[in-house]
Amino acid sequence: MPLDERDEVRLRDMQIYSREALALLGSMTLSELEAHTMARLALTRCVEIIGEAGHKVSAPVQATLPGIPWHRMYNMRNRLIHDYGNTNYEIVFRVVSEELPGLVAILESYLAQHGHTA
Repeated sequence: MPLDERDEVRLRDMQIYSREALALLGSMTLSELEAHTMARLALTRCVEIIGEAGHKVSAPVQATLPGIPWHRMYNMRNRLIHDYGNTNYEIVFRVVSEELPGLVAILESYLAQHGHTA
């Protein structure tokens, strides 16, 4: 059964910005990231978008994807947006390098099964 168009768009945004974040980080170390202002800002923005898009995915779809930490993603988004002066880039680095590959895999599988193919 195909997804509701709004849910599909949000899940695809999560997938796209996760991939973007991984590409931006590439093989950078935490030290390199901390020294690279544009990369820090770009990664932060990607994580914000992932959290916002995830928050807007309907509750029924969220329930079918228990491997995604929906509330943690939105809480991180809120922290990055509202406490922007205190961003811990070690956490951003860890989320992108350790958490986003798994998120991409979950989203790719789910969208392949439930998304529109057009």
